[in-house]
Amino acid sequence: MNHTAAISRDWSSCWILFLLCSCCALSAPLSAELIATGDVTPADLSIWQESTQSFVGRTSSGQLHITNGDSLPSGNGEIGYHANASGVVQVEQSGSSWMLEESLTVGRDGNGNLIITEGGLVACEASVVGLHAGSKGKASVSGEGSTWNAGTRFTVALDGEGSLSIYDGGIVNCDNAGMGIFAGSVSDVYVGDPGSRWNVADQFTLGLVGDAQLTITNHGLVSVGGVLSIGLPQTVGSQLNMSEYGRLAVFGKADASIEHFLSSIVGNDDIRYWDQATTTWAPITEAVQNRDYTLRYIHQGELAGYTMLTVGPVPEPASVLLAILGFAGVGCLASRRATR
Repeated sequence: MNHTAAISRDWSSCWILFLLCSCCALSAPLSAELIATGDVTPADLSIWQESTQSFVGRTSSGQLHITNGDSLPSGNGEIGYHANASGVVQVEQSGSSWMLEESLTVGRDGNGNLIITEGGLVACEASVVGLHAGSKGKASVSGEGSTWNAGTRFTVALDGEGSLSIYDGGIVNCDNAGMGIFAGSVSDVYVGDPGSRWNVADQFTLGLVGDAQLTITNHGLVSVGGVLSIGLPQTVGSQLNMSEYGRLAVFGKADASIEHFLSSIVGNDDIRYWDQATTTWAPITEAVQNRDYTLRYIHQGELAGYTMLTVGPVPEPASVLLAILGFAGVGCLASRRATR
């Protein structure tokens, strides 16, 4: 037997196997947990800590992506800092988080965009979307488990333009909330889809002297534990629109009538519902209780002590009975087929 040839063949096989494994390793995608591109300060994300003043888009364009269950600490956070700068931060997937010890500003003088999705988490002590005049801030929280704990003060459009979208089961929590605070500010918030919630533990100012529009639709929920104010009595630029079983829960018992409910709200009381007959937004005072909306005082659960306004066509009792009988009929038919 030629031992030299056998050894040579064995070594050749080992080298081929080594090269194949190396190629596979090089072609495999690297873990994309923390990715910073463009104008991000500090650029080295490994040195970020609880006291770090962090910028995404300080003077130009920058992006930050937090995913695959990684967490990034910060002190203050700025997205879109200077005028003409733009920044985008995306936090996605369960376990991924951006944890700020202090405040978060989305659009200070420039354009900022915060995206929380697929179970991501952002937490901070205070938050502003659209801080100064000329700024444009945008934020979205979507997907089951996606959460923004926005802190003690959360403002959408303090003096600039700000928008917030909460959908597909996203949740935003804060102590106090404000929309469209100073003259010239423009605020637009959308809360829609089952499981989507904006929980305000205390005061909620919907348009002080700015322009504020809050839309609650498709089983979305906004809860207010303190005083809800909608604009000032003499202003007409702010309103709350509700449709398709959108829900508004305000602390206190105010379920006797819509006038009773509105008496618990400060300001111009401009709540509107989608009138199917005229296909326009109409004042809730023109709607018919138990047809266009319902009022219910909640005795148990996490919203115990709140009065819930739900806007949407209320099914007729006969329709409910027919639906029940229909489901019963389907069940009987399925049972018969199963026994054959």
